[in-house]
Amino acid sequence: MTRICALFGLWFICFSGAVFAQTEADTLGKSGIETGSASGPEKAEEFLAMGTALLARGEDGDWAKALPWLEKAAQKGAPVTLLIADLYHQGVGVEQNLEKAAFWFHISAETGNALAQYELGRLYLDGRGVEKDAVQAVLYLQLAHDGLRDPQRLKEAEAALTRAKLGAGWDEWQRVKRLLSTWQPKSLSELLN
Repeated sequence: MTRICALFGLWFICFSGAVFAQTEADTLGKSGIETGSASGPEKAEEFLAMGTALLARGEDGDWAKALPWLEKAAQKGAPVTLLIADLYHQGVGVEQNLEKAAFWFHISAETGNALAQYELGRLYLDGRGVEKDAVQAVLYLQLAHDGLRDPQRLKEAEAALTRAKLGAGWDEWQRVKRLLSTWQPKSLSELLN
């Protein structure tokens, strides 16, 4: 829950829609928030503002209502895929859904987000929400290890990476090396369209 709140705070502060998020929820109409009606927002920033406005209320039901808005914001290019993945992964406001968490972690990981790469690598390592896959586990954990800056998270990534490497055979190692040599971050539009 701590990381979600921190991420939520980051989006709330970083986007110019922060004031919009606090005031426009009522202006656009409660029916737009509840049902996502056609009279609601159309731009990524507006979807993001609606989602964060619901998150700001802090009520469990509002977290579940925020997810569709955040997903629409991501579809329009807003960088909220890690936040969405965390909500599903931790079951905040919605029932925990590791398959959906893995989907959104994958999108975020493919854009180069090291924290998402770490979380996705762990899911592949343990076979949670995805089929257990040593190649994917080592790939994403290695990418995370190379990109993480937080010492505690880096230590955790090193431990998971060591565990993943022990589970990989020679052929799997060769596949990982090829994947790492050609891996490039992708844009959200490439991944979601």
